[in-house]
Amino acid sequence: MSVLLLAALLVLQDPANEGPLDPATLPRAEEGRWSGIFEGREVVTDELPKELSPRVFEASQAYIRADFSRSIELHFEILREAPDFPLSLLELGSTYFRLRRYSDAAVCLERFLVVAPDQAFRTQSLAHCYYSLGRYPEALDHYRLVLADAPESVEAIRGEALTLYRLGDPGGALAGLGRVLALDPLHAEALLWTAQIHFEEGRSEEALVHAERARDVDRYLPRVWFLLSQVLRDLGREEDADEAQAEWRELDRLVQMARSIEGQLLHRPASFALAMQLVGVQREIGDIDATRDALFRAVRIRPEEVSEVELRIHVLDVLFELGDRQGAAFAARELATACAQSPEAWKRLEEYFARMGDAENQVRAGERYLRLSAGE
Repeated sequence: MSVLLLAALLVLQDPANEGPLDPATLPRAEEGRWSGIFEGREVVTDELPKELSPRVFEASQAYIRADFSRSIELHFEILREAPDFPLSLLELGSTYFRLRRYSDAAVCLERFLVVAPDQAFRTQSLAHCYYSLGRYPEALDHYRLVLADAPESVEAIRGEALTLYRLGDPGGALAGLGRVLALDPLHAEALLWTAQIHFEEGRSEEALVHAERARDVDRYLPRVWFLLSQVLRDLGREEDADEAQAEWRELDRLVQMARSIEGQLLHRPASFALAMQLVGVQREIGDIDATRDALFRAVRIRPEEVSEVELRIHVLDVLFELGDRQGAAFAARELATACAQSPEAWKRLEEYFARMGDAENQVRAGERYLRLSAGE
């Protein structure tokens, strides 16, 4: 099941009237109600009734742990009692954006701008919504509004460039992507789109240079391999094109599996089984960062019936095998702290330090293992 379909299914029911929660139906604040709320305040919830502040915190925590259904419910409660409260509008818009419900996200972010017109730099995702909805002139205007406040926002510059491309200005798009790469030379998406535009403009040699750089920066983007296969075939390098196409097919298969699981996790954020499935797929892809994130997510939502020691040892083993030395070192520290009374934990740490050539910590872990095994 796709992320888009799951997002469509995640239309929460309003317990007040048994209809769907629709941000367009939320009450409006009186004009000027929230004027200047971001000026000189570290805690904007000071402007709320005291009983609502805990709900704002709870909603934000739900958002952080990707429990979007709970976050949406709480923000609707807040916005009914405190119409157009800016932080709730902003976070609700971000939640809908992550669920790919771009029309709902746009409603929330547009209302946020009405009550906080000086905070345009916070609404970059509104331009992304317009772009995703095919509303390119509005997207271009909003990217430029954001850039007026944040002229070096890499993602706003990239968005402006791609919008220009959609509006039939490849030269302007390449200029914008060049600005992105000047600020971030390792921006894989900018490299990929630069290659794509050169290829479509008939400049395959230039396209190849940028496509290969994009591959070197992020080899886990299926579109990189697909474009490489097209460019190489256009240059008459059939064997290389076939290899790139085979790489694209396998990687695309695995990435689609990962996206399907991620989509299900949007709907079932506490599912440990899904989290571990995602670990397995990301591990097969070989993406260290994505595997690390999936593993630590699994640790956060571990159910009581799953052994913490075994899970944390598994995290250490996977990261070590993937060559993620930094992640493995962090996992080892967490294992030593969270499972300090477990002989199995210290036995595995002894082996880990031995493989790392860390003799001092290997001896300490071995001594701790022996003491715990003896019941001391």
